[in-house]
Amino acid sequence: MKDVPVWDLPTRLFHWLLALCVGTNLIIGPRGDWQFPLHVTAGCTALALVLFRIVWGIIGSRHSLFPDFVRGPRVVLQHLRDLLKLRQEPHTGHNPLGGWMVVTLLVMTLATATTGLFSATRRGQSGPFAGLIGGQGLGDIHGTLGNLMIFLVILHLCGVALHYLVTRENIVGAMVTGRKRLEAESAAAEPPLVSRWRAAIPAAVAIALGGYLWSQANFVSADAAGASPPPSAAVTTGD
Repeated sequence: MKDVPVWDLPTRLFHWLLALCVGTNLIIGPRGDWQFPLHVTAGCTALALVLFRIVWGIIGSRHSLFPDFVRGPRVVLQHLRDLLKLRQEPHTGHNPLGGWMVVTLLVMTLATATTGLFSATRRGQSGPFAGLIGGQGLGDIHGTLGNLMIFLVILHLCGVALHYLVTRENIVGAMVTGRKRLEAESAAAEPPLVSRWRAAIPAAVAIALGGYLWSQANFVSADAAGASPPPSAAVTTGD
């Protein structure tokens, strides 16, 4: 057995930052003076992360690439049969079911964050594009997608636990350190990770886009706006 690098730093940072953002928004809803800004911040960050990950799935290291872990239905069904029999072939990167869970979470996060941009609360706070629709915009759809995300996160965590029970492989630890212990033959076949600097430009573009969307949101509730007197109501004093 040999300890080899499998997950590059951009992939690992993406994974844990997205988990933090999604977890934050599943716990803290958009209703409230301090909750809404936090919810929007996590949502815009999640959207930027997903857009970065899509690009990184094309230009990243071997096991971060979509062709490496998006498998056909025949391979996925065989993997599921093996899993139900409590046996599983070793996979250096994502296994077939895990790969499709990655794709599903990416799509759902993208959809949830995008509908959030077009949503508004009953207190008047809103995403940057809610005014294009009016009312609460896509708020109901956004909420429904958020509930589906809860189900997917629970399913993902159950899959990670089942994987460990069947294989005794610590894939959580591997996503922290980026390394796995492989058979000598498999380790020798592993290509080197790409330079982390390759992620610089797509990361910068994603951060800039997320920051712009965040800056366009309306964080002031109708109650807070009503509490501030208009300039014409300011008290003036004579000489």
